[in-house]
This record gives sequence, structure tokens and C-alpha cells, in this order.
Amino acid sequence: MKNQASWLFQYQMMSRQHESNNRLELGTGMVQFSQRHNLDSNPVVDSRLEP
Repeated sequence: MKNQASWLFQYQMMSRQHESNNRLELGTGMVQFSQRHNLDSNPVVDSRLEP
């Protein structure tokens, strides 16, 4: 029973890590897309997005 609990915990941690990685990739993808879009339409707005 103890093994099963630790396995479940590891599985939850792994899936949570995977989830946050996906969210991070999605976030950076959105930023890159908006930067590219702003460069095309309005170059003035793009400087605000730069870190």
C-alpha cells in the first residue's frame, strides 16, 4: 500500500510538471505571436513587450 501511494504521488507530480511545461510553452508561443503581430501592424507597441 505504501508503494502504491508513493507511485501515485510521483505520477501526480510528473503530470503536474508536464502541465506547467505545456502552459509555459503556450505562454511563450503567445508572446512570440503577439510580438510578431505587433511588429507587422504597429512597431511602437512592440518595444513595450520586450523584457
